[in-house]
Amino acid sequence: MAQLLGFTPSTYKSQTAEFTLGGLYTDASTGYIYRYVKAADSIAWVSGMVAEAAVTTTTTATAAFTATVDRAGGSSGNRIPIGVVVSALTAGEAGNATPYYVFVLVDGYHSAVREAGLAITKGSKFTTAASPADGDAAAVAAYTDHVVGIALAANTTGTFPAKIKVAY
Repeated sequence: MAQLLGFTPSTYKSQTAEFTLGGLYTDASTGYIYRYVKAADSIAWVSGMVAEAAVTTTTTATAAFTATVDRAGGSSGNRIPIGVVVSALTAGEAGNATPYYVFVLVDGYHSAVREAGLAITKGSKFTTAASPADGDAAAVAAYTDHVVGIALAANTTGTFPAKIKVAY
């Protein structure tokens, strides 16, 4: 894994692919691990949303390290988590004809993972499967769900702190 030098992943976004797409990078100051992805669909990205691998328009195959937070349509469909959003994008940026590239958190701490249903309890594993709203986490319902992380406190406000550990 390469080191991220000279900037914070949460403030990074670019319309030019400056790193290896799908590459894993370590933030030397925190030890957190991030994946470099291309944003898809015209849904705003907010820090704390759970991004999933986008699918191609013609098949259910995963598009190479393209991520979406759009659960209601767009390129969503396979419910395979790719990371937790740390870089905000407007709907126009996420759906731009010239895509934006960002980092998503795959291993580390996030203070405010989104979940509207207030169903996540302390110690709960969470995923993207059956999420009720774009980008929201959902409690793991079956052993077949892909785990995103573990809640460090109950969700009482619409967000919760969590240890993120997406398979990479």
